[in-house]
Amino acid sequence: MVRAEIEESTGCPPPLSERKIILLVFITLLGIHTFCLGQQLGYTDDALSILRHTEIVVRHHNFTDPITPEGDYSIYGIGMTLWFLPLRLLVDALIPDRVDPKVTAFYLRTTYIYLNVLATAGTAAVLCAWGLGLGYSRRACVLGTFCFSLATLAFPYARYDFSEPVTGFFLVSGVFFLWRYRALGNWRDLLLSGTLLGCGALTRIVVGLAVVPLLAFVGVSLKHPSRIRHLGIFLSPLAIALGIVFAYNYGRFGNPFETGYPIDFDTPLLTGVFGLLFSWGRGLVIYSPVGVLGLTLFFFAKRFDSWTKGIVVFLFLFFLVLHGKWSYWYGGWCWGPRLLLPVLAFGGLGLIALFENPSHRRIWVTLLFGVGGLINLLAIYVPFSIYYQSALKNGFIEQWLLWRPHYCPLKIHHEMLTQFPMADYDYIWLGSTTWGWPVWVIGGFGAILAIVGIRVLHDELWKSSRGSDQLTAQD
Repeated sequence: MVRAEIEESTGCPPPLSERKIILLVFITLLGIHTFCLGQQLGYTDDALSILRHTEIVVRHHNFTDPITPEGDYSIYGIGMTLWFLPLRLLVDALIPDRVDPKVTAFYLRTTYIYLNVLATAGTAAVLCAWGLGLGYSRRACVLGTFCFSLATLAFPYARYDFSEPVTGFFLVSGVFFLWRYRALGNWRDLLLSGTLLGCGALTRIVVGLAVVPLLAFVGVSLKHPSRIRHLGIFLSPLAIALGIVFAYNYGRFGNPFETGYPIDFDTPLLTGVFGLLFSWGRGLVIYSPVGVLGLTLFFFAKRFDSWTKGIVVFLFLFFLVLHGKWSYWYGGWCWGPRLLLPVLAFGGLGLIALFENPSHRRIWVTLLFGVGGLINLLAIYVPFSIYYQSALKNGFIEQWLLWRPHYCPLKIHHEMLTQFPMADYDYIWLGSTTWGWPVWVIGGFGAILAIVGIRVLHDELWKSSRGSDQLTAQD
């Protein structure tokens, strides 16, 4: 059945026969990202604050206690604490009390980062389901999602301790189930969409802010005559999430609208937007050209209707303008424009459309995985924090790293990589001397998942010729 020529298609969910492919995509990428976990974990104060808050919750059974003896509170959303808490309790049960506290802290931090591994693999699985639902071939969906996960900013951030990968998973999944609701009219999809977007708001408040204008797109999607009831279904989990945020803020600061986080929007808009897109230190075009290509191709793909394109345009511009105006638009010490990572995931849909044409597939695979892989590996072999620490010790000004090509982290990381001995590459399974034999188990587990997943995927996709891959229709 040829669906490539259909304009304004809303598509349909993938059949049960395709769910095996979605699961295999998740398992394989979970293995790859597990194998690529690093041991240099001391990157950000954000994660330290959340880890301390989780410890307070475990010890005191109270979410609103201060995290330091001086009475300081965590200034971050409650979401990451909630998602990490079950894993934290699991680690508590597995690690004996006699283990060195430094080793315990290392594995706690690794477990926290594993949330991003799960989120990155989960986002790729959602994109694969979306592509299959629109009638794209299995091979195109697998290659497109792998390209997103391994050739864009998603790859290095799966091994860092920022919250953007988890935020992106909730955002993309929420929009995906809203798309499913438009295709099927099933209220359960609408409930899932509201729940996932609510979880995103608990993780980062920017998702909650985006939901308010997003209601215009939701209103267009609601099915008459059940419009009021379905709107209530969508808003109910969002209202619960908002109530949790207000209660958490009130418990800490006595004001439901006080987050404790500095909110200053004093950056000239053009400076912030240009910096997020083109600057030497944070430019999306420089650090994730494959993601930019995917976003561009998404808007030219015929199988995505105007509603889907409109919602992605809105979300991208919302994140770009809001963060571009923020005084902290560059996101501190990080690799590329991390604040745009949650909306970059939509570029994976454009990559799926790109790989639909079998005649050009090998060329694009070689080019995109080559370019994207080389850029990302610079941030994987050499942790970005090493360059920042060295630069500041040598008297460099942080603005130099953003705007001056001579101090571009991409350039310096390439120079540092040539000087790094292989034994110092940042892989967790190379740290057995310091962290003990469990790091071999982690690396081995990732390698087995990746090898088995790739083997089974290869058999599923290439053991027989699928009719959809014989189509020559192009998006």
